[in-house]
Amino acid sequence: LGTALLPVAAGALVDGTGTVASAVLFGAAMMLATLALVIVFRVAQGRGETATA
Repeated sequence: LGTALLPVAAGALVDGTGTVASAVLFGAAMMLATLALVIVFRVAQGRGETATA
C-alpha cells in the first residue's frame, strides 16, 4: 500500500509546489520507506529465530 502511494504523492508534490521540493521530499520518503522495510524485516527475522528456537 505504501509503495503504491509513493508515486501518487510524488505526482501531487510536483503539481503543487515544484520539482526541487518534491524531489527532496520524495527522497526523504524513500529513505523512510526503506528504513521501515528494514525494521519490519529485522523484527520478522527475529521473531522467526525465536519461534524456531
